[in-house]
Amino acid sequence: MENHVAGGLLILALNGTGILGSLATRGLAPSTGMVTGALVFVVGVLGTIGALAAASLTAFYVAAVVSGFGFGAAFLGAMATVTQGVDAGERAGLLSAVFTVSYLAFSLPAIAAGLAIGPLGLTTTAEVYGAVVVALALTAVAGLVRDRRPVPVTGG
Repeated sequence: MENHVAGGLLILALNGTGILGSLATRGLAPSTGMVTGALVFVVGVLGTIGALAAASLTAFYVAAVVSGFGFGAAFLGAMATVTQGVDAGERAGLLSAVFTVSYLAFSLPAIAAGLAIGPLGLTTTAEVYGAVVVALALTAVAGLVRDRRPVPVTGG
């Protein structure tokens, strides 16, 4: 994308709707927010892959909005889960560790994708990266849903 304004607006679409996703789901139970957000995020990532295949800038922006909203909702649920029951005086240290690990979790795959663009090309790299992100998000959803189901008690 050569137009820096258009690129900046894309980042705004993604991050701005992340804020909206957090605000819209703040009343949900954290696990519900994570599941809902992850599923919306999956739709957005699939939309991104589709927009790239169709070479549609409009669809790309729409997918960014959907992805951002879902990420914001899921992230709020995750942060609420992580900090649940943690004393106020301990939260800063905990969140520092969480954000350090999160930034590594985001940056290392991004660096790998950047290196893959040379041999694979941007579109193929984005498609593979998106497919992995979708698989991981759906795995997280499956784990969250599984953990919410009551475990049957067997007599012994």
